[in-house]
Amino acid sequence: MFAAMSICAVAADNFSQGKRYFESGQYRTALPYLQSAAKEGYGETCYLLGRMYCNGLGTEKNYEVARRMFERGMEYGCPYGEAQLGEMYENGLGVQKDMTKAVEYYRRSAGRGLADGQYMMAMCYWEGKGVEQRRDSTFSLLRKVMNNDGQFTYSYMRGRYILGECYEYGYGTEVNIEKAIECYYKRWGYNGRVSDPEYIYRAAVLARYNGLDYWDVYIKLAIEHGCSSPEILYKRYQWLCGEDVTEWDCFSYLEKAVAAGYGPALRDMAELYEEGRRVPVNYAKAKEYAARADKWFATHAEYEEQQRAETDAAFRNSRGMYHVGDTLTRNDTLYLVEAVSSRFEPVKLYNLTDEAERIDGYLRRYSNAYTKLSDFARSYAKYGVWLDKNNKPYVVLKEDDEGNPIVLAVPEYFSMSYETYMNGGNRNLLPADGVERISYWYDRMRYILEENGKERLDFSEAFLTSEHKGDKVTTANLNNDKDSYTIQKGKKYRVMVKCTIDDLRRNGLAD
Repeated sequence: MFAAMSICAVAADNFSQGKRYFESGQYRTALPYLQSAAKEGYGETCYLLGRMYCNGLGTEKNYEVARRMFERGMEYGCPYGEAQLGEMYENGLGVQKDMTKAVEYYRRSAGRGLADGQYMMAMCYWEGKGVEQRRDSTFSLLRKVMNNDGQFTYSYMRGRYILGECYEYGYGTEVNIEKAIECYYKRWGYNGRVSDPEYIYRAAVLARYNGLDYWDVYIKLAIEHGCSSPEILYKRYQWLCGEDVTEWDCFSYLEKAVAAGYGPALRDMAELYEEGRRVPVNYAKAKEYAARADKWFATHAEYEEQQRAETDAAFRNSRGMYHVGDTLTRNDTLYLVEAVSSRFEPVKLYNLTDEAERIDGYLRRYSNAYTKLSDFARSYAKYGVWLDKNNKPYVVLKEDDEGNPIVLAVPEYFSMSYETYMNGGNRNLLPADGVERISYWYDRMRYILEENGKERLDFSEAFLTSEHKGDKVTTANLNNDKDSYTIQKGKKYRVMVKCTIDDLRRNGLAD
């Protein structure tokens, strides 16, 4: 009995020592300890040996021995090797390829709640390998994997990217652009790796075209980590040109895209030399770059259509392509897009025909297009524009949990005196720190008004405020210009004010 106890103690010590060396990457040192413990029936030891022989860790690869170790580990009560056996059958490693057997092992492992099996089964559903393609099942399994990443031994990064695609396109879940960006961008610690630069770029595109923050950070990191195709360099140049940066902050990206022979960049460089912007006027160089650009465009006809789709809302709508904020009426059906994918496709397209008292019938009954839009705008305040009972438009600044407006911006000028401002009138002005959101929806209202034959309103002279100290305030207008401004006694100023839904109710303008 004492001898048996002594043998068990030695085996347990060998297992403990071998596992410690294995986990620290000292595979050659771990090998004899694990081999000794395996003879005494330690299932997890057999599993670890299977991984070593399968991957050549501390010993030569030997798929036959690896398969026996995984199977013996399962006999001794350790199920961790099931997913690895599945991979061997999927790829024909020491056995004949058999996808049916592979899926059987993956499914058994996943059913035990093991992350490796869940991941491999998720990949089968994602690619339709050995099973019917079901990407909704991929999402549910990957969510479990990410909650069990302590067990995880496979390609964690790829699973995270695929989870991002599920959030981006709504596979097995609601479309959630913010979560997709998180999956694509976040620096995961698995083996010290950072995100694939192509996916960081996808995060940049999603953020840029869905009106989210940090797109400039994402695209910069994508380029720094190797995502440096001329198209992406030129995209960064384009995006930066529309921001508050110095000319040379973005010009270097244009130069790199030009050096790579990218047609749109060549065309822009030709214009710069012709007009003397950022570079001295040089008509010879302008002509040279223009000729090179024409040659590139002659073999890239698809680019013109892509560009038109990005800049022309009517063309996008006619081709079934949408960007954030686009609305259209086609065949008496009203649509709205809330999110755009990294391929510039709609991923959250709402058909509103059956909502808001059958909008399709409403459209048929009324001939005035502006009136047609009013019921939609009033019923869907959470989309940014709200109309009162007189069809006067407002911008929604704050909503309740059900999407109903609470605080709104009034799209009219008000005359405010120095005395009124200093006596608390500034509390009702639009906040300058929200000027970008306000500008976006005022632009939408201008578009709706102009499209339907209404007078185009100009808000650029309006005065907004975010801070006031004495008679000095930080101001902004709807051109996004911010500055300090002194309020002078005896003068009046054109301002825009906010109101609440209760204010409008008191005046009989809201339900």
